[in-house]
Amino acid sequence: MIKLFFSTGIVLIGIQAALAQSNDVRKLVKDAFASNDQIQAAAHLDQAYQKDTEDFVEELAFVICYDKQKAQAALPLLSKLIERHPDDKYLYHLRGCGKIVLGDYDNAITDASKVIEIEPFFSAAYDMRAFAFSQKGDEASCRRDKEAKLDAERKLRVALTTCEAKIKEDPLNAALYIERARYRELQGKKKDAEADRQKAAELLKAQREKQTATEK
Repeated sequence: MIKLFFSTGIVLIGIQAALAQSNDVRKLVKDAFASNDQIQAAAHLDQAYQKDTEDFVEELAFVICYDKQKAQAALPLLSKLIERHPDDKYLYHLRGCGKIVLGDYDNAITDASKVIEIEPFFSAAYDMRAFAFSQKGDEASCRRDKEAKLDAERKLRVALTTCEAKIKEDPLNAALYIERARYRELQGKKKDAEADRQKAAELLKAQREKQTATEK
């Protein structure tokens, strides 16, 4: 789980279990930046994304936030990835972080807004947008986003509580476990989210097997 935050004009990144990242993913990201061929570089990043999306996001975030030159190189590659995966909030967030590093605050705001459109509970996007507004001197919008972040976190807690109550009433509903996995992931509870996805997969498998047996 990645938690991005900003301080004194510098993008800082905190990564849980950074040392556990896949060596394959790290190599693919490294190869992407070593390549002079944009098509090949984009292919390397897409392979890393497909191999392990979470490790990819963590590795690329680290690179972008601590290397301005690579942040510049990453932007067109991320744009190509976004064309292939237009609903992935993390890709827009990564691109926004790169724009923050390069001082492109207007476009960082655009990417942060897209993240929020995809996932209104993604609180780090409000942080990024607030920081960009602050750098532009728009303190009113910065304050609004800080308040919006707190509101999003409150609504996420309510949504999670509501979902858990529904699971107690309907414990065989796979869709509810998938929904709870989304909320838990947003709270940084990776293991709990993965357990919910596994539970949903087991329930769906059992439902298919039951349906198959009935049709025979």
